[in-house]
Amino acid sequence: MDISKEPVWGCLRYDFKVGLLAAASSHRICQAFGDSAVNERTARYRFQKFRSRDLSLCDKARKGRPRPLVDEALQAVIEGDSSQKYSELARQVNTSSETVKLHLHLLGKTYRPSKWIPHTLLEVHKQQRVTDCLSLLSRHRSASILNRVLTSDEKWVLYDTPKHSKHWLSPQDTVPHSARPPMNPLKIMLYVWGTYYHLFHSLDNHLRGKSFTNEADVRQALTDFFASPNPEFYRKGIEQLETRWKKVLDVDGDYFEK
Repeated sequence: MDISKEPVWGCLRYDFKVGLLAAASSHRICQAFGDSAVNERTARYRFQKFRSRDLSLCDKARKGRPRPLVDEALQAVIEGDSSQKYSELARQVNTSSETVKLHLHLLGKTYRPSKWIPHTLLEVHKQQRVTDCLSLLSRHRSASILNRVLTSDEKWVLYDTPKHSKHWLSPQDTVPHSARPPMNPLKIMLYVWGTYYHLFHSLDNHLRGKSFTNEADVRQALTDFFASPNPEFYRKGIEQLETRWKKVLDVDGDYFEK
């Protein structure tokens, strides 16, 4: 069913006024006027205009560049450097930060942190990872070894933990890998023994962005972290080992996303 925009915008405005969410409003209107009446993204855009006190139902003549041109320009800039912030993108496409924010949302972009990797894997490293995982899977299938796994590892804990770089990504984009930045000279070594292979990722999240002035503060942060997980945390981590070994085989020994 073809329907002019003004009645749809009027329904959206009414739903906004009575406190309905944009997604629910879009669904309700499509039930009444057909699936092509308004999509959820457009409903969210209209609700954002209403929140800014623009309650008009008619589209005003727009100044500046039309949306397709802004979207195209933004996409090109992000492909060149996806780590730029709102203000940097706005300057390059000659528009405001608020406009950039809106268009990134309409494009489905989110600002997500990159993934640090310890080092680049050479083919010999990948092959060794494949060999190790094949051996572990073979042993586990013949007689479960998960309750007999004992690991040990070490990690530098920095007084000043750097933050991950962030990138504008679409839902289908792969999170980029980046080299871990140089270590702060102020650091202490943490040694861990037990069934804790998965612990360091959670520890990284716990410490990310934090700064410490002395060793006592670092030790207290570590004490707080080790006191927080419950036994279920460790049990689930060990149970995921078999799945992770299989993932290593699926990607021929390379790093993979969780």
